[in-house]
Amino acid sequence: HTTKLRDIPGVRIHRGITTGCNDAFIIDANKREELITQDPGCEVLIKPLLRKSKLRKWFYSSDNEYVIITGSDIPIDKQCVQIYNHLCKFKSRLVNRSDQGQSWFNLRACSYYDDFEYGAKIIWELTADKWRFAYDDKQFYLVSNRYMLLSESLPIGYILGVLNSKLMQYYFGFIGVMTA
Repeated sequence: HTTKLRDIPGVRIHRGITTGCNDAFIIDANKREELITQDPGCEVLIKPLLRKSKLRKWFYSSDNEYVIITGSDIPIDKQCVQIYNHLCKFKSRLVNRSDQGQSWFNLRACSYYDDFEYGAKIIWELTADKWRFAYDDKQFYLVSNRYMLLSESLPIGYILGVLNSKLMQYYFGFIGVMTA
Protein backbone atom coordinates (compact mmCIF):
# COMPACT_ATOMS: atom_id res chain seq x y z
CA HIS A 1 0.00 0.00 0.00
CA THR A 2 1.34 3.42 -0.92
CA THR A 3 0.31 6.84 0.29
CA LYS A 4 0.82 9.87 -1.86
CA LEU A 5 2.74 12.67 -0.18
CA ARG A 6 -0.12 15.11 -0.73
CA ASP A 7 -2.50 12.71 1.09
CA ILE A 8 -0.49 12.68 4.33
CA PRO A 9 -2.34 14.69 6.98
CA GLY A 10 -0.57 17.98 7.65
CA VAL A 11 1.17 18.12 4.25
CA ARG A 12 0.19 20.91 1.86
CA ILE A 13 1.41 21.37 -1.72
CA HIS A 14 0.76 24.55 -3.69
CA ARG A 15 1.96 26.19 -6.86
CA GLY A 16 3.34 29.71 -7.03
CA ILE A 17 1.23 32.75 -7.83
CA THR A 18 0.08 34.10 -11.17
CA THR A 19 0.02 37.89 -11.42
CA GLY A 20 -1.42 38.27 -14.91
CA CYS A 21 1.12 41.07 -15.46
CA ASN A 22 4.59 40.44 -14.07
CA ASP A 23 5.85 43.84 -15.24
CA ALA A 24 3.47 45.54 -12.82
CA PHE A 25 3.65 43.28 -9.78
CA ILE A 26 7.26 42.08 -9.84
CA ILE A 27 9.82 44.72 -8.92
CA ASP A 28 13.54 44.85 -8.26
CA ALA A 29 15.28 45.92 -5.04
CA ASN A 30 15.68 49.52 -6.21
CA LYS A 31 11.96 49.94 -6.91
CA ARG A 32 11.16 48.32 -3.55
CA GLU A 33 13.37 50.81 -1.73
CA GLU A 34 11.85 53.70 -3.66
CA LEU A 35 8.29 52.67 -2.75
CA ILE A 36 9.12 52.06 0.91
CA THR A 37 11.06 55.32 1.23
CA GLN A 38 8.08 57.25 -0.12
CA ASP A 39 5.57 55.33 2.01
CA PRO A 40 6.94 53.01 4.76
CA GLY A 41 3.48 51.46 5.18
CA CYS A 42 3.85 49.82 1.77
CA GLU A 43 6.52 47.45 3.02
CA VAL A 44 3.98 44.92 4.30
CA LEU A 45 2.71 44.40 0.74
CA ILE A 46 6.12 43.83 -0.86
CA LYS A 47 7.34 40.25 -0.47
CA PRO A 48 10.58 38.51 -1.54
CA LEU A 49 10.17 36.45 -4.72
CA LEU A 50 11.99 33.59 -6.43
CA ARG A 51 11.39 33.81 -10.16
CA LYS A 52 14.58 33.46 -12.21
CA SER A 53 16.80 32.14 -9.45
CA LYS A 54 18.65 28.89 -9.85
CA LEU A 55 17.13 26.13 -7.79
CA ARG A 56 19.67 23.51 -6.84
CA LYS A 57 19.52 20.41 -4.75
CA TRP A 58 19.04 21.62 -1.15
CA PHE A 59 19.37 25.38 -1.81
CA TYR A 60 18.76 28.28 -4.21
CA SER A 61 20.22 31.67 -5.08
CA SER A 62 18.08 34.78 -4.64
CA ASP A 63 17.13 37.14 -7.48
CA ASN A 64 16.65 40.26 -5.34
CA GLU A 65 13.17 40.51 -6.84
CA TYR A 66 9.94 41.21 -5.02
CA VAL A 67 6.24 40.80 -5.66
CA ILE A 68 3.56 43.29 -4.69
CA ILE A 69 0.77 41.35 -2.95
CA THR A 70 -2.45 43.32 -3.37
CA GLY A 71 -5.26 41.10 -2.18
CA SER A 72 -8.90 41.97 -2.70
CA ASP A 73 -9.26 43.08 0.91
CA ILE A 74 -6.68 45.86 0.60
CA PRO A 75 -7.83 49.24 -0.76
CA ILE A 76 -4.35 50.24 -1.96
CA ASP A 77 -5.74 53.32 -3.70
CA LYS A 78 -6.31 54.67 -0.18
CA GLN A 79 -3.82 52.81 2.04
CA CYS A 80 -0.71 52.47 -0.15
CA VAL A 81 -0.84 55.33 -2.61
CA GLN A 82 2.73 54.80 -3.86
CA ILE A 83 1.99 51.22 -4.88
CA TYR A 84 -1.30 52.34 -6.43
CA ASN A 85 0.55 55.01 -8.44
CA HIS A 86 3.10 52.42 -9.58
CA LEU A 87 0.33 50.05 -10.73
CA CYS A 88 -1.48 52.91 -12.53
CA LYS A 89 1.38 52.92 -15.05
CA PHE A 90 0.20 49.45 -16.11
CA LYS A 91 -3.55 50.04 -15.79
CA SER A 92 -4.43 49.35 -19.44
CA ARG A 93 -2.77 45.91 -19.18
CA LEU A 94 -4.08 45.18 -15.68
CA VAL A 95 -7.71 45.92 -16.53
CA ASN A 96 -7.73 43.28 -19.28
CA ARG A 97 -6.08 40.38 -17.45
CA SER A 98 -8.03 37.29 -16.51
CA ASP A 99 -6.07 36.74 -13.28
CA GLN A 100 -7.29 39.62 -11.13
CA GLY A 101 -9.24 40.26 -7.98
CA GLN A 102 -12.20 42.54 -7.36
CA SER A 103 -10.39 45.62 -8.67
CA TRP A 104 -7.93 45.97 -11.54
CA PHE A 105 -5.09 46.56 -9.06
CA ASN A 106 -5.74 43.37 -7.04
CA LEU A 107 -4.13 40.01 -7.52
CA ARG A 108 -6.66 37.23 -7.81
CA ALA A 109 -7.85 35.65 -4.59
CA CYS A 110 -5.59 32.90 -3.29
CA SER A 111 -6.49 30.81 -0.26
CA TYR A 112 -2.86 29.99 0.55
CA TYR A 113 -0.98 33.31 0.48
CA ASP A 114 -0.16 32.77 4.17
CA ASP A 115 1.58 29.48 3.34
CA PHE A 116 4.33 31.37 1.50
CA GLU A 117 5.19 32.93 4.85
CA TYR A 118 4.96 29.66 6.78
CA GLY A 119 8.17 28.47 8.42
CA ALA A 120 10.30 26.05 6.43
CA LYS A 121 9.15 24.65 3.10
CA ILE A 122 10.44 22.66 0.16
CA ILE A 123 10.43 24.35 -3.23
CA TRP A 124 10.92 23.00 -6.77
CA GLU A 125 10.26 23.81 -10.40
CA LEU A 126 7.55 22.21 -12.48
CA THR A 127 9.89 21.95 -15.45
CA ALA A 128 13.45 21.20 -14.55
CA ASP A 129 16.37 19.59 -16.29
CA LYS A 130 17.67 18.11 -13.04
CA TRP A 131 16.11 16.35 -10.09
CA ARG A 132 16.31 18.92 -7.31
CA PHE A 133 14.36 20.16 -4.36
CA ALA A 134 15.45 23.13 -2.23
CA TYR A 135 14.88 24.20 1.36
CA ASP A 136 13.40 27.65 2.00
CA ASP A 137 12.95 29.22 5.41
CA LYS A 138 13.13 32.84 4.19
CA GLN A 139 9.41 33.11 3.33
CA PHE A 140 9.88 33.57 -0.40
CA TYR A 141 6.88 33.78 -2.69
CA LEU A 142 7.10 31.76 -5.90
CA VAL A 143 5.96 32.26 -9.49
CA SER A 144 3.45 29.88 -11.04
CA ASN A 145 5.95 27.38 -12.51
CA ARG A 146 7.34 26.65 -9.04
CA TYR A 147 5.83 24.65 -6.23
CA MET A 148 6.09 24.44 -2.47
CA LEU A 149 5.48 21.74 0.09
CA LEU A 150 4.78 22.46 3.75
CA SER A 151 4.44 19.89 6.49
CA GLU A 152 3.01 20.06 9.97
CA SER A 153 3.24 16.31 10.52
CA LEU A 154 6.59 15.15 9.11
CA PRO A 155 9.93 16.91 9.57
CA ILE A 156 10.57 19.00 6.45
CA GLY A 157 14.26 17.99 6.45
CA TYR A 158 13.27 14.32 6.32
CA ILE A 159 10.95 14.88 3.35
CA LEU A 160 13.62 16.95 1.59
CA GLY A 161 16.21 14.21 2.11
CA VAL A 162 13.90 11.57 0.65
CA LEU A 163 12.91 13.73 -2.34
CA ASN A 164 16.53 14.60 -3.17
CA SER A 165 17.69 10.98 -2.87
CA LYS A 166 19.01 9.03 -5.83
CA LEU A 167 16.43 6.35 -5.05
CA MET A 168 13.54 8.81 -5.60
CA GLN A 169 15.16 10.14 -8.76
CA TYR A 170 15.51 6.58 -10.05
CA TYR A 171 11.90 5.76 -9.11
CA PHE A 172 10.61 8.92 -10.78
CA GLY A 173 12.23 7.71 -13.99
CA PHE A 174 9.59 4.98 -14.05
CA ILE A 175 6.52 7.01 -13.05
CA GLY A 176 7.20 10.52 -14.37
CA VAL A 177 8.65 12.51 -17.19
CA MET A 178 11.68 14.77 -16.87
CA THR A 179 11.83 17.76 -19.17
CA ALA A 180 15.00 19.00 -20.79
